[in-house]
Amino acid sequence: MAAPASDRNKRLAITGIGVISSLGIGPEAMWKAAFRQKIQLRKERIRVAAGVWRSYYFHKVSGFDPAADGLNGETLDALNSWKEGRVDEDLLWAIAAARMAVGDSRLRYDPEDNDLSLFVTHENPGLELFFDRTARESFRLLTKRRQRPREAAFIDTLYQRCSTDGYDAQTFMYLYLIQKALRVHGYTSYSCNACASGLYALEAAAREIRSGGSSAAIIIASDHPRYIYKFRWFEQQGLLAPDGLIKPFDAQRDGFTIGDGAAAIILEDWNQARVRKAPIYAEYLGGGFGAQGWKVIVPDLTSGVYARTMRLALKQAGLTPADIDLINPHGVGTSAGDAYEAKAIADVFGQPQRQPPVMALKPYIGHTLGGCALMETVLVLMCMRHGQILPTLNCRTADPALRIHVTDRLTAKPLRYVMKTASGFAGFDASIVLGSA
Repeated sequence: MAAPASDRNKRLAITGIGVISSLGIGPEAMWKAAFRQKIQLRKERIRVAAGVWRSYYFHKVSGFDPAADGLNGETLDALNSWKEGRVDEDLLWAIAAARMAVGDSRLRYDPEDNDLSLFVTHENPGLELFFDRTARESFRLLTKRRQRPREAAFIDTLYQRCSTDGYDAQTFMYLYLIQKALRVHGYTSYSCNACASGLYALEAAAREIRSGGSSAAIIIASDHPRYIYKFRWFEQQGLLAPDGLIKPFDAQRDGFTIGDGAAAIILEDWNQARVRKAPIYAEYLGGGFGAQGWKVIVPDLTSGVYARTMRLALKQAGLTPADIDLINPHGVGTSAGDAYEAKAIADVFGQPQRQPPVMALKPYIGHTLGGCALMETVLVLMCMRHGQILPTLNCRTADPALRIHVTDRLTAKPLRYVMKTASGFAGFDASIVLGSA
């Protein structure tokens, strides 16, 4: 594949998607479950030697085996060798979702010589595994002997047992291992902008293709919480919904519930996609991005950054607010988060009666953290393909103070232009616009 010269107006096509979610494996399975509102919400039990320590609600993936998806042989052997036999499902799922997207797009490339680019995002790859292993190994070492071990011996032994996990917590290792598995040889980049990461990665891929550096890109987002780390942290911050139900923009919203999974999208030059007769889900029309620079957990309710990203995305797409048929917001279900989003939507799109429908998707798949923006984009693409707007689940009484038009029923409607937005921790705001193929 040879990328043409730089062209900032170059059209971009989304030609393949892959997804591993609690709703199902693959975009069609995910769509069918969402359409039927078959939600996989359960209790996750965190165990210690004495039994169950804590329980949390969780939108959990089940029934997926990366080896059954064709990730085996030399590639799997190399990963297992590096990981010393320990299974890193975050990594395996990211690779599997990408392979699914490549197959879906029918993209062909020389595995030894290509300009294919790769954009990976995850909030903290390997950190949960490292945290859990270090805590458990420390406990074993401290309780193994009756007398207290010498500090130097203790640290040295712990280092030997946990060093590989610690090394893999560096983001470049995930980028390297995924690149190796997919045999990508073009531009590679790792980004982490909290919950908005997937949209930042999509825009970075768009800029790489428009610059002429690559003619196609794989964008991957993954998050697979399986240990106490994330559940406990969000619980301590008072952000988890007590009943497990995410209630976006509802008057009784009281937090979110974690989900897991992986998503991947193939973005490529529009003309190349047409020439090779690739399936095109949508056109990537542009995005707007900004940073509040205020606090980590709570957004600045007086900030205009989020609204500015929406206006910039519209400008990049060459559209007006009246052109947008649907908005998919972050819809996290917290008091401050939803208020911040609603203010931005009202500032840009006006009063509720003038706004496009607002469809929040986290009640379907949970808050998939660093993977949420890309995973929700996949579900948005399926809504566009099927011409359907999904109801915002659990929003029984929309908060009138928020002044937004929240969807409450399944609606058949052609979706020509859709805006996807995300507002992450640390004030990372993002908006993109997708156009029908």
